[in-house]
Amino acid sequence: MCSIRKSWACYEEWENVVVVDREYSFRLVAGAFFFLRQGEMRPLSEITAMAPTLEGGPMDWQYKTEPQSGFCEAMKDSRFIWPRSRVLGGTSTINGMLYVRGNRRDYDNWALAGSIGWSYDEVLPYFKKSEDMQVERYLNSSFHKTEGYLTVEEFRYRPKIVNTSRKIGYQNNDINGEKPTEFGLAYGTLRDGLRCSIAKAFLRPARNRLNFDISLHSFVEKILIDSNTKVTQGVVFKKNMHRHTVGVRKEVNVSAGAFNSPHLLVLSGIGSYWQILEAGI
Repeated sequence: MCSIRKSWACYEEWENVVVVDREYSFRLVAGAFFFLRQGEMRPLSEITAMAPTLEGGPMDWQYKTEPQSGFCEAMKDSRFIWPRSRVLGGTSTINGMLYVRGNRRDYDNWALAGSIGWSYDEVLPYFKKSEDMQVERYLNSSFHKTEGYLTVEEFRYRPKIVNTSRKIGYQNNDINGEKPTEFGLAYGTLRDGLRCSIAKAFLRPARNRLNFDISLHSFVEKILIDSNTKVTQGVVFKKNMHRHTVGVRKEVNVSAGAFNSPHLLVLSGIGSYWQILEAGI
């Protein structure tokens, strides 16, 4: 419990941030630096075994897919639950914590399709830079690195299927290594056996910077864009029933997730003409 209390103390500090209408160089919507987030992280989310109970709770936006014929037929109303976190640290606060980077071919296909800089060999250094690998057998692997901000450990529970797979001839491979197929013992974003969310890994070390502010319970309503230059000027957000406008000198970084990012862009007048017209923007 000591570790959990220590983790929670940081979020209690951010609860008391006073928002001042001011200008920043960068702003991250979820930059001097200003970080806006809808809610706070709750201490029970630190416990790995609690992960299944977090979906559909107060930390979750509780999104569901639209009913479609032939899909999700085992689900109520043929709708699939799509967990998305509404708290500091994003969905890394409610997910299953598996550390899986994705398949090499996906990145290489993005590069072939025209996404310059997104091949696997080009993104691998950034994965390694952010990682603090603590699994002993991977410490000397060319696919991993230590001393990053995001701690990666093995789960305390070891499924018997891994040992069984060895007995019948399968290899126990690194799921993020040279051959990420067959069977492998999963590892995740954990620190000392507790969840290591994006907030814990990256925001906590930066929380005392003079050029960095975090505002919880802040719901962004719109990105302000100059109608002539088409350059972002700031954001409008609501906190404690009061609306605030914060200016920006350089840029606004939108990192609100696969659903909320495009939603915010449409509300700001960026997107399909018909969507914007339908929304009355």
